Amino acid sequence: MALVSQSAIFLGRDLSWDEQTIGFQGNHRDKQRITYKKEGDGFLVDCICSDEYTYAFWFRHHEASKILIQTTGCSPLHARVLALISQLPDKYYTFGMDNLYNSAKFCRLAYATRQKVMVHGVTRLTLRGIPTIVKQEEVKRKSELELVRHTVKAAVLKGDEVCSGLVSVSLYDTKHVYFLSMVCENITWIKKMRQVYNTQELKRIKMPFYRLNIVDFYNNNMGNVDLAHQLRNHYCIDTSWHRNRKWWWSIWWWGFQVLLTNSYVCYIKYHEMLLTKLPLTHYEFIKQVALAWINKDMYWPKDDVAAISKKGKQRMITIEI
Repeated sequence: MALVSQSAIFLGRDLSWDEQTIGFQGNHRDKQRITYKKEGDGFLVDCICSDEYTYAFWFRHHEASKILIQTTGCSPLHARVLALISQLPDKYYTFGMDNLYNSAKFCRLAYATRQKVMVHGVTRLTLRGIPTIVKQEEVKRKSELELVRHTVKAAVLKGDEVCSGLVSVSLYDTKHVYFLSMVCENITWIKKMRQVYNTQELKRIKMPFYRLNIVDFYNNNMGNVDLAHQLRNHYCIDTSWHRNRKWWWSIWWWGFQVLLTNSYVCYIKYHEMLLTKLPLTHYEFIKQVALAWINKDMYWPKDDVAAISKKGKQRMITIEI
């Protein structure tokens, strides 16, 4: 499955890393308690995604590489990430991560790989390499919140031979938020627009607001895994009628539907590349695939054998000449 997904697409620069969940109702030693996802308890899968396309994955109940743990001194969580990074074909990808994964040490390890991956994203305050100079004290009184809101502090790592230029940023919004980024060239506020409802005019109007550029870049390039997960859950086959009491059923259905989702993403990209009108919606695409499996003679696309053979003969003649 992984080989098929990796050979079917050309990756862009901006990737994201997060987990996907596989719902499972039975008993298994690797089943995990999951209260923050719709699927409920089941298995977790760490994934690399690009534009809703699941490129590579690693099940969390599978053991991480002991060689990576010993040579780099990283955790099993980061060892799984490094193992999947090694499967990327090119260099200088940007990797969006949430605070579960991101740390200064891992940014250094990711850039030290052959792929020279540049990590960015939110991180936690403690034990993640945040320098003291950018730390901000939490304000507990609402009256003092406006005095510190939108306060920005930043620091740049210099003198490191491996990852010079690592940027640490703290932003105080409703609370303090910390970022680590290797793709930050400058820090500035950018003007954005959003739709708000005007109670006086009784209609939606555009209202300007400002957002920090590293926050905007993170928001636009981090959600690929969630979008892929959401797209897979649309018109999914393993619904309530399929109880998934056997653990391999749930994993098999997950992999099957990931491939189906990836094929739809490639289908969309193909029509966008040719600037053609998208002929099928997601629902119609899934429906046509299902009908083709049920009755191949009636619903499977018919190839024009004569036209294909004619093109083949023309191509052979051209080569001979």
